[in-house]
Amino acid sequence: MAKNSIVVMTGATSGIGLEVAKKLLARPGVKLIAGARSPVNAKRLNALSKKGNLTVYPLDLADMESVAGFADAVRSQLGSDRNIDKLVCNAGLQIITPKRMTKDGVEETFATNHLGHFLLTQKLMPHMAEGSLVVSTASGTHDPEEPLATRFGFIGAVFKNARAVSLGDVGEARSVEEQGIDRYATSKLCNILFIRDMAKRIPPAQIRFLAFDPGMMPGTALARERPTIVQLIVKYIIPLFRPFVRSMSSVAKSSETLVGLIMAPQPGFQSGDYIEFTGGPAPESEAARDSTKGEDLYQVSMNLTGKYLG
Repeated sequence: MAKNSIVVMTGATSGIGLEVAKKLLARPGVKLIAGARSPVNAKRLNALSKKGNLTVYPLDLADMESVAGFADAVRSQLGSDRNIDKLVCNAGLQIITPKRMTKDGVEETFATNHLGHFLLTQKLMPHMAEGSLVVSTASGTHDPEEPLATRFGFIGAVFKNARAVSLGDVGEARSVEEQGIDRYATSKLCNILFIRDMAKRIPPAQIRFLAFDPGMMPGTALARERPTIVQLIVKYIIPLFRPFVRSMSSVAKSSETLVGLIMAPQPGFQSGDYIEFTGGPAPESEAARDSTKGEDLYQVSMNLTGKYLG
């Protein structure tokens, strides 16, 4: 890896993202540019930087105007003679309440987990170095056959079509809480579809695209909107089963694998691959391999973000 590499990252203020940021900032020659929804969220992240190799700008991925502003700030930081080496789309949100719509007219989980990252990638691609990398954090919850996810009420992604997904339409047969996790799982399918679609559009010699499944990581904040009993089980009981459950990882393990993927992806990985925390191929649903869904998602996402791409 060349020195003075520039890494742009979302979701670096907590969970696996904070640990990844810590590991990246400890590497010589890495300059990290990160987004944070508020100065309070950035406190722990800013505390990691002792060498002036971190810049944090405001970023709310559910607000496309904020995403466009963050992209503009990143471009100003780059100057005229530098390009981005790595773009890490890691931020994730799981809402277990009645669906919430953003001012852009899309459901908030979809906006945060997919559409904001889609817009950010499109705006920054002209400023990506040749041979650069985009990594998106997905999840096994998109797969209806993932055993551990199903035990926690996930039924996999509900992808009727991209327009329905953008409106948070997952049907009404399940409870409000279950619909919330269905929207999360569907947004994670979108992460994989986006990576695969972009890999078809952009030559790998120009930019490579990879999706990453960190596995289930008890102790992160994703369960914060679940009922208290679920939060307690996730925090204290589930970690006891980690040695016996294939799809369960830890922040330490998953962050180590993700940093390795960011900084030096194995030569055998192809643009568009979906990789898990073990470093091998991640299990995926049939829908994740559906290029028609990927094309639909791309076109709808372009339509939804078009006014910010000028």
